[in-house]
Amino acid sequence: FLQIGGDVWNRCGHGWLNVDSAFDAGDGVPGPNMPVDDKSGRMIMRHWVHNSSRLPLEDASVLMVYSEHMLEHMLPWKGGINILREAYRVLAPGGLLRIVTPDLAKYTCDHAEGGARGFLRAHGARFAPMQRLNRSGTPSLASVINNIFHNYAHKWIYDFDELVLAASRAGISPSQVCRSDRSGLGLGRWARSAIHRATHPRNRKMTCWIDQAVREDESMYVVLRKPDAAVRSRPVTLKPDAAAPSRPVTLTR
Repeated sequence: FLQIGGDVWNRCGHGWLNVDSAFDAGDGVPGPNMPVDDKSGRMIMRHWVHNSSRLPLEDASVLMVYSEHMLEHMLPWKGGINILREAYRVLAPGGLLRIVTPDLAKYTCDHAEGGARGFLRAHGARFAPMQRLNRSGTPSLASVINNIFHNYAHKWIYDFDELVLAASRAGISPSQVCRSDRSGLGLGRWARSAIHRATHPRNRKMTCWIDQAVREDESMYVVLRKPDAAVRSRPVTLKPDAAAPSRPVTLTR
């Protein structure tokens, strides 16, 4: 399994490779595109995304790619489309790409209704805008929207149709892009189990913070499935290598 853009503090354990541009020598990473054990049993790798970057993984070598609140940090034409293309390339037949990203529709629909849905006011109370015109009291609806666009190093906020368009520019059929939710709609039992094991490991020190509850109200959940009818009738095995568990892991759908 592959997590892209989880930040340096959020590392999934057994069976996962955690990829982020922020890993450095202080994390034990000797250089870019070099998977290493962080000495806690978790695999990490530094990787920079740009228009022509390529994940140092073979085609069809990963069962699931997970990315939470990462895609909005890149302009589509400056890495965003390419990371979708690369994530899809490394997926095994029948594999899943799960994307969680701020949902533009949740922001704009509430604003168009004058805040009647309550989302913008509630979100602004939980995550106060970093800049705003009214320095005291309740943040304005506009300041909450501007905060999600201009702060946190965000570059591009998607709604579902925009994400489908980006996926199509990455060579992914729109028919393979489906809405999901935090509970894992459309993931399948094996993928939900993999996420549960990452977030609820026996060793609590190995907990990985993915599908975070704190982000649910503002997020859009999407699943992209790489088709292959044959994969449903056979197990998929990950062989041990530099970026895989120390023993084969077999998942049966």
